[in-house]
Amino acid sequence: MSKARWTPGFLSRMRRTGDRLADRTIAILFEEHGIDIVNQVLDGLVRSDPASAAKPPGLSTRANKAWRNFLERSAELPPWTDPALIKKGEALYREYGMMGFSILGCASLPEAYATDYAARVLGLTQQLERHVRRRIYETTQFVIDVMSGGGLKPRGKGILTAQKVRLMHAAIRHLIITAPPSRGRDTEPRSLAEVCLRVRWPKNYGTPIHQVAMSMAALSFSYIVLRSLHKLGVELSSEQETAYLHCWNVVGYVMGVEKDLLLSQPESMDEARELYEAVWPSSIAETSEGRALERTLLAYLESFVPFIAYPLRAVPRMLTRELLDERTADVLGVRLCWMERVMLWPLVIVQRSLAHLEDEAFENLPLARIAAEWFFRQMAKGLLDRQRGDDRTPFRIPTRLAHGRWRLNQSTRGAPGQLGSARAAFAIPRGTWPKSEPTTAMPVPTPTSTAISVNGQRPKRT
Repeated sequence: MSKARWTPGFLSRMRRTGDRLADRTIAILFEEHGIDIVNQVLDGLVRSDPASAAKPPGLSTRANKAWRNFLERSAELPPWTDPALIKKGEALYREYGMMGFSILGCASLPEAYATDYAARVLGLTQQLERHVRRRIYETTQFVIDVMSGGGLKPRGKGILTAQKVRLMHAAIRHLIITAPPSRGRDTEPRSLAEVCLRVRWPKNYGTPIHQVAMSMAALSFSYIVLRSLHKLGVELSSEQETAYLHCWNVVGYVMGVEKDLLLSQPESMDEARELYEAVWPSSIAETSEGRALERTLLAYLESFVPFIAYPLRAVPRMLTRELLDERTADVLGVRLCWMERVMLWPLVIVQRSLAHLEDEAFENLPLARIAAEWFFRQMAKGLLDRQRGDDRTPFRIPTRLAHGRWRLNQSTRGAPGQLGSARAAFAIPRGTWPKSEPTTAMPVPTPTSTAISVNGQRPKRT
């Protein structure tokens, strides 16, 4: 029954369809104030949090009404929302969300780069390095906001972030489609908006960020994450899978995905797999853009590994080959030399000792999962250390996650609300690694987030 919905003709129409509500909002702003206001909105959305803070001053009555209408309608949850399932999905994220950092960089993004559409579209911007950095920051923050406790409640952090991303996509679509082709091509682009103004969009690509692409994105945060957790040796019940898929089904609705590109209720991995196979290109394609994106992504991920653990810079490549099928990894040019294959696993085991991960709970874990847990801490430290610069919203992790299940322990030397030394923040004290327990028994954290950072000091050996 599910496959009957996703016919080639239907998918073709969806590739020419954007987001009616958000696109209409941006179109009215353009009609009332011109293209510069769209540029201003996009720049404000990149730097502001939430979307309401990016509202330009001096809007006309009609534009102001359209802005308010978008914020009100896009905040509505679907009528089939199940709060109990959302709580169970949040509990699953608290339990295993640490590995989500690794899965994002080593499975979700690479799988998109292996498709002809995504690789060539992203390559149009000619700013691969900036794209990768921005995508890691913004996507990781998006997932944290959505899946932290209370994120999907009315006016929750996840809903506010979803509104912001939805409006950003509409602004990007408008700038790409309606901007004069020659505008601003003689100078170096200074913002994402200026990059969009320069894109020459091929008509055969459909609408920028179309409905099928939006559905693919939701699947990359849900189905691919659950599939990767299975590959890392995590055993999940069908109820846990349904709860996590339900959360992202709600997010897809809030983001403007058409109902026929969402999963039916109750959500299941079987239907998610069918949708994945229907909307994801049936065959991957080797493109120069895809390989360039993956090289840039791996270089950025490897930069999170501290110099003292330099041989472990192969961990992102190892995890990518572990989480993708062999053909996809080969198409992207992700390979390990024979020496890395021989030495990597012993180095991961040694690094457990260096990072104080000696607790006996690790003894029965697959080595790929140990690598994913370890790499999460390197990514978290790097994202918090580097921040986004300028006056953009800083990267943040809710304190209940940072100081609770994820064990990003607060240093007594740090300022209130901040993580202190790198060792204190990213080492797991001996014997404190949490034992397995039902996720439903875990308390639901509050949606309050605290901007936390690391002071960047090199950890001292003891």
